[in-house]
Amino acid sequence: GKPILRANHDGGITGVAFSPNGKQLAVASQTAAGDTVLRVYEGTDPKPVADIPGAGVLSGWLSNTVIACGGAGGSGAYDLTKKQWAGRVKEVTGPFAVSPDGTKLVSLGTGLRVRLWDVPTGQQLHAKDDTFPEPALLSGAADGRSLFLLAGASAYRWDLRAPSAEPAGALPGRAVAATTAADALLVATPDAVVLYAAFDPSKALPAKPTHTFADSATARAVALAANGKQVAWATEAGKVFVARADGTDRREVPHAGLDVADPTE
Repeated sequence: GKPILRANHDGGITGVAFSPNGKQLAVASQTAAGDTVLRVYEGTDPKPVADIPGAGVLSGWLSNTVIACGGAGGSGAYDLTKKQWAGRVKEVTGPFAVSPDGTKLVSLGTGLRVRLWDVPTGQQLHAKDDTFPEPALLSGAADGRSLFLLAGASAYRWDLRAPSAEPAGALPGRAVAATTAADALLVATPDAVVLYAAFDPSKALPAKPTHTFADSATARAVALAANGKQVAWATEAGKVFVARADGTDRREVPHAGLDVADPTE
């Protein structure tokens, strides 16, 4: 009835699990700022033997050395012996499970569907009729001949005279929400809100965003001023921020009496 291990964490605990041999304990936690980490403890030592940043979702142990975990940067199997991901699916950030052999991952989508992934390659399986899973943006080019799409962490360009879309770049993370205005593209990923200036829906996405807004994780909705010079986003905690497109003059918008518990509405 007495504790044998006490380990302090900066934020709330989101999951705990013993290794199959009972010698190690995995603890997932999230700080008030939204940062997540998975720490592994051995025996009664309060100093963790491993830290896995960004792994706030704990699915379980696959063996005494491999953990199924993940978070904003993707989910998969982490090898404690090699101290690296044995495989990771970038698009999966919510509830998931990994097969005992660590090769397959099943996740929940936003629709009435579960999705199956190959962990070593990160490719979705059985997706022949699901070209654009969970799209966040659909934008038409000015010439009316093509469409630009964001789905998952990928961009696509579809010439309407062609039978299918072509890859048009990759985002730094899965697109949660996105919008365009005045030749700019604003995207919320689980890790941050990013801006692409001089955006052209008829062309491929630039390799890197023009600006990444600091401390903007967990954004659920985004907005751009008509002239593209100001941006805004709302977090899942209900806070609303505005800033200039270059990240300066950032401030939180007061909303006394306004319920923004669900900023997607």
